[in-house]
Amino acid sequence: MRQDAIDQSALWLADGLSRAADDKSSRLALDRIRRGIEAGTTTLDQTVQELSGGQKAQPGEFGLELAGAALVTFLLTTMQEFFKTYIKKLTEDAANKGVQITLEEVKKLFRKDAEDHPDRLGGQLAQALEKYGKEAGIDPDSAQRLLKLVKDESALKTVAKAD
Repeated sequence: MRQDAIDQSALWLADGLSRAADDKSSRLALDRIRRGIEAGTTTLDQTVQELSGGQKAQPGEFGLELAGAALVTFLLTTMQEFFKTYIKKLTEDAANKGVQITLEEVKKLFRKDAEDHPDRLGGQLAQALEKYGKEAGIDPDSAQRLLKLVKDESALKTVAKAD
């Protein structure tokens, strides 16, 4: 699967998690990021680099304070890494079946996993959040909030239903 499809998947899931957490500032930032990517003025990697310090984010940039920017950066980076692994497995399974994986197929399979195996899927997301949270130096309270969210079966199902 191409990097832009991984990025779209990461944005989709990050937005779903932000909705489930009722985090309006993150949702606004993610919407702005998505519009920039769709307009072709930036890529997800460029945005993450800018937010994480490649070009120091200023308070209020992307509608966030610096702590919020760090959380969105962490969330996007984690979702990218999660989907690289998740899509690799789906692609291997699809190759065995001769199926082309598209973003809609990824969403469909993710939704099915959220319905059928929420504990396993939540565990995979939690592992990714813990790993990249430590690497990114994310505030433990922020990381714990996301960990609780991905381990909550009903929240995970709500996330999976996001457009």
